[in-house]
Amino acid sequence: MKVLIVSYYLPPYIYSQSIQVGRLLYYLADFKEFELYVVTAKEKSNVLKSNYYFDLYNKFRDILEVGFNYNRYIAKIKYVLLPIFYAVPDVYRSWNRKALKKIIEKWSSLNFDLIITFSYPQSSHLLGLKLKEYFHTKWLAFFSDPWVDNPYYNFKYLIKKINQNLEKKVISFADALIFVSQEMAQLYKNKYPLQSKKMHTLEHSFDPKLYPLPENIESRRNLLIFRYIGNFSAKRNPEFFLKALNFLFEENPSFKNLIKFEIIGGHRIIPSLIKRHNLTDTVIQKPFVDYLESHKLMVDADVLVVIDANCKENIFLPAKLIEYLGAKRPILGITPRGASERVIKKTGGFVVYPDNIKAIKEILKEIIKIWRENKLILHIPSQEVLDEYDIKNKIKEFKKILDAIR
Repeated sequence: MKVLIVSYYLPPYIYSQSIQVGRLLYYLADFKEFELYVVTAKEKSNVLKSNYYFDLYNKFRDILEVGFNYNRYIAKIKYVLLPIFYAVPDVYRSWNRKALKKIIEKWSSLNFDLIITFSYPQSSHLLGLKLKEYFHTKWLAFFSDPWVDNPYYNFKYLIKKINQNLEKKVISFADALIFVSQEMAQLYKNKYPLQSKKMHTLEHSFDPKLYPLPENIESRRNLLIFRYIGNFSAKRNPEFFLKALNFLFEENPSFKNLIKFEIIGGHRIIPSLIKRHNLTDTVIQKPFVDYLESHKLMVDADVLVVIDANCKENIFLPAKLIEYLGAKRPILGITPRGASERVIKKTGGFVVYPDNIKAIKEILKEIIKIWRENKLILHIPSQEVLDEYDIKNKIKEFKKILDAIR
């Protein structure tokens, strides 16, 4: 089965998208009936690289890297000043044009059995439309994020209308669709009920082989370490959590000597938030680390923290949350109703809604009590949950979907 795959992001670049898609393709290639012809970007300005899945490209039948000089600051300016060109649907449209030309030049004589396009970026699916038309074959569109309904983009007026039409076209013409959370799949089933039979859910996975053995955390029993690994944004930041932490210390000053909250990565606003809430002795922001190093930090934490944006319902399932599972540590989710809440509760972790500062403070008190009693082990994910999100099982789900499309 010849499969043409378009994924703008792939290893060795360190992005959530490249890690998750790279993992799927790495293990899909082990099924010998699939011959993978892969198209990906080669960003000239990108220096964030790692050595995970270092032999990935060797598993493909062929690989096509299409160069793109992406600068996030210039892209943001274009997005704001010329939205009709760069927000429909995103700033990667020009890469798609280059990729289409290169694909036709290289592989026009091949008879592909299936095309798979991964988003983000959403414009990858517009390339999928062109490829389906050119090669006259089946096409699977894989959505890591919602398109028009993504609250981080907030499309309006004409821009929103154009994106709605593009999304509808992709949903209609794709032979199959995959979404990475049950909540996102349900959103699209409600929007496009006539297309719901071709919609599937494949949630993120983790790879147990990438985690080190845990060190002796008992040696630091006098300190409870909460750790958040990843970036924030203006709309999704830890301010509610920091407020609750400050109130906890005002109520129980002795707790200040028990807790450390480490943010690995973060955002430029984090230092000012830490200072504003008088937490310079407790909350530490550290630089972004290599992907494999991040796994060591996960394993070494007492509690891993997920912080989602404060919204009515969260349809995003953060890849970071599923990566946390592999560390076998308790998880605290500051998250609204939705995908993260569902998974964290399944793990036996702790969940509280972002805007309920009092509840966040109380859950922190509860965690301290459980930690002092040496009972945090009761809140680590069960083997059943670990098996559910293990890549060895998720890849079987993926293969089952692909087999059904043939």
